[in-house]
Amino acid sequence: MQIGIVGLPNAGKSTLFNALTRGNALAQSYPFSTVDPNLGKVALPDPYLSELQKVFGAGKTTPVGVEFVDIAGLVEGAHRGEGLGNQFLDRIRRVEAIVHVIRAFKAEEVARVNPEGNPLTDYQIVEKELIQADLQTLARRKEKTSPMLKTGQQKYKDEWAALTKTEEHLREEKPLRVMDRSDFEDRLLRELYLLTEKPVLCILNGSPEGENINIKGKMEKNGLKVILVDAKMEEELGHLEPDEAQELRREMEIDPALDRMVSEAYSMLDLIKYYTGNENEVRARNIRTGSTLMEGAARVHQDIAAGFIKGEVISAPDLLEAGSWSRAKEEGKLRAEGRDYVIRPDDVIYIHFR
Repeated sequence: MQIGIVGLPNAGKSTLFNALTRGNALAQSYPFSTVDPNLGKVALPDPYLSELQKVFGAGKTTPVGVEFVDIAGLVEGAHRGEGLGNQFLDRIRRVEAIVHVIRAFKAEEVARVNPEGNPLTDYQIVEKELIQADLQTLARRKEKTSPMLKTGQQKYKDEWAALTKTEEHLREEKPLRVMDRSDFEDRLLRELYLLTEKPVLCILNGSPEGENINIKGKMEKNGLKVILVDAKMEEELGHLEPDEAQELRREMEIDPALDRMVSEAYSMLDLIKYYTGNENEVRARNIRTGSTLMEGAARVHQDIAAGFIKGEVISAPDLLEAGSWSRAKEEGKLRAEGRDYVIRPDDVIYIHFR
């Protein structure tokens, strides 16, 4: 899972990146201190993985990971190449979801790109640039489709209609993630890797109290998913010993930003987690909600899917309660499932194949 961290310059993107990854991204008080994207991989906390390793006697565990990409700041006019716009827009096409960091702190020593200082306006500047970039992509596709209309083939007429409908939606300054579309339109738009299709989580970067709570409420009334994170505090807590940081979090009643962000990302991307295991390795894996056992087998290896016979399935809590695979089988907790079985959250799966 790759998540892009975006926003206006000096919104706190690199500070948040450092807090999440314990990285050393440059975080300065002037615009464009981040030029090349910073990359950081984080293993997600997992309540079952180490215990499942004991059950299987596995040599190693592999958790689910998230790669965070700290992308250069955006300014108004980015779709025309202003600032680092072209680089920003190109990099964001490659991520699965967007974390949009919005400034809600008042440090006077940190320069503001948008003097108005309104978080909702800051959000709209970035959103409008993504919309304009998508309109440019659609215009280029229409240039290719236009000559094909002369063939009279229905598929090109349908494509032209879909592109025009999408343009009209964007011109109303609405992102594509809220556009109703047919299956045909959906397939076409996915081919174009449009920016406003990507799910967005807004991080209101500032103290989680007072006026910021009101701002969060206003943004949510506009249909945005928002969480309040004090990125500077998160970064400082990241430098403490885990037990000390956990104690301070309990006193402040604040869950780690990583946990909150990943929970929202799973929801936005419609993901669940499942496990595969044997004596060599226990691995946590992501898959889309509603995926079948055959699709899960293919994520392990195409050869396993090609030779699929059956899967033995049990929930992680049930397996840990049984204490071993053989005991779970004796107790009747293991289920033999076929290729069309729909994987459930925290399933542990052992696949039999030829």
